[in-house]
Amino acid sequence: MNEVMGTSVTCETIGHIVVASGRLLLVDPAVIADWVDDEAIDDLYDLFAWGEDEEALSKALGLPLPVLLTGVPGEQAIAVEREALALCRKHGWQVAVELRPRSHYWQSVALTSAATGGELVVGDRAAVVVAPGDGRYPVRVERSPEGAITRLVVDFGERQ
Repeated sequence: MNEVMGTSVTCETIGHIVVASGRLLLVDPAVIADWVDDEAIDDLYDLFAWGEDEEALSKALGLPLPVLLTGVPGEQAIAVEREALALCRKHGWQVAVELRPRSHYWQSVALTSAATGGELVVGDRAAVVVAPGDGRYPVRVERSPEGAITRLVVDFGERQ
């Protein structure tokens, strides 16, 4: 039993959550309908290149590595992607060129790459991205004296 704001509550472990990609997205289930995974939500794209001949491609395009372009409109990104692929074919360069849309997925990856997580907006709702690292974490609930769940806790301090 714990005392929370003057109310006695019970706390119990109800299970575990497994994080296998280094990040966890916590959302209202209604967010799923508005989630955009593989299309640019603002018509902005990033263009990446990597491989054995990446330096030659970078020099030929006059663009930095590994991100050739970041946050550019679709038409411009597609034009540079086509130019990069044509140069690779012409010279036989071994380079992977990837056009990445700035989708909700991209936003969640950017949040966890830059820090420990954050918030992104999907439709008109917030989603929280956390980056606890891979692991198995306990999930606990606290209940009111009447048995109603008053708090849900994922304890990232107890990696198992």
